[in-house]
Amino acid sequence: MLEAAEKFEKVFRWMKSEDHNFLSYFKDGNIGPPRAEVWETVSVFVKFLKMFYDATCRFYGSLYVMTNINFLEICMLQKELVRLNESDNYCLMNMAVSMRIKYDKYWGSLDMINWMLSIIVVLDPRSKLGLLTFYLKKIHDECRTEELVSNVRQLLSDLYAEYNDAFGSSSVNLTEHVPPLPSTSTKVGEDNHES
Repeated sequence: MLEAAEKFEKVFRWMKSEDHNFLSYFKDGNIGPPRAEVWETVSVFVKFLKMFYDATCRFYGSLYVMTNINFLEICMLQKELVRLNESDNYCLMNMAVSMRIKYDKYWGSLDMINWMLSIIVVLDPRSKLGLLTFYLKKIHDECRTEELVSNVRQLLSDLYAEYNDAFGSSSVNLTEHVPPLPSTSTKVGEDNHES
């Protein structure tokens, strides 16, 4: 809604300077046409809310099946919220503080993090453990980062051990199905026919 209204900022300014009926409408006790500072606030809110709208579409949209991106998106949102908490715009700062409280409720504590998001990032061939550590250092202190990385390593070890127990010893021997290599005594070009 705000994004649609923002497109008409020039129209409102033009109507204010050119259309006398437009201004007379507001003399009847109505609030008045939007001022320049209101348009600035609208612009800031559109950018702020678009960030969350895009993230929500990527999390829940059926066209985005890349779960490995979700963790990075969460980290980017948290970093942006921290930046906006120190904003000069009072209204934006209040909204960022409110959103940060909600963010911390679901993602702020290490106990609340879905460990599978971290595992998925580590298993992504483009990321590995280095990218996970890099992003965690940007949003958490060194101690919390080390704790989380240690937990992820332990979880990976546990997952591998469970996989190995389930499939390692009872798996089919693949060498039974591989055809034997030709013997080294047979020369190339010789016919090896049985009579």
